[in-house]
Order: sequence, then structure tokens, then C-alpha cells
Amino acid sequence: MSTPVVLPETEHALTNEEGTAIIQNWLNQRLRITITDSRSFEGWFKCVDRDANIVLSGAEEFRDGPLCLKLYLPIDQQRFIGLIVVPGKHVTQVDLIHPARQSQYV
Repeated sequence: MSTPVVLPETEHALTNEEGTAIIQNWLNQRLRITITDSRSFEGWFKCVDRDANIVLSGAEEFRDGPLCLKLYLPIDQQRFIGLIVVPGKHVTQVDLIHPARQSQYV
């Protein structure tokens, strides 16, 4: 369903042009961002700044809830947030969700 974002393996640091090309490919794609407290956010990627703060539109938050007593598994809790800025210092993982659906609300 989702694949981790894999950057090209090179022996040198990415140039500005290479980094810009990767980010441009992600524009208006559905991303899953996991942060340090294990919450994750899914939404449409809109932009990123120098500090790696990520803006998602139509975002939803997912987090582990209390244990289901019958199954002994955590119940995911989900809520709609809308437009969100995820601070780059808290981002631990970025996944590109495939296939990216195009929506008139993006």
C-alpha cells in the first residue's frame, strides 16, 4: 500500500537540482509522515521549507489507542485535521502512498 521514500544512492551529497527534482515529484502526492511520538499523518504534500517542515492538506492523524481486550491489539484512533504543518525536527519517516488519487479538493 505504501512504500518508503528511497533517495538515489550516491557517494556525494545531492545537489540543489537533484533535491528539487525529488521534491517536485512528491508535490500533490499522498504522503504518510511518522513523527517521534509514533503518531502518523496522511495527507496531500503541498510544500517543505529549509527546516524540513512539511505542509499537508486534507490530513488525517493516526495513533495507537487503547488495547482491545478481546484481541489484545491496539485500536487505531483516527481523526481528520485538514491543513497541517509537521515540524521537520519531529519527522522520523516519510512514506509515499501509491497509487496517488487525484481529487478535485487537492
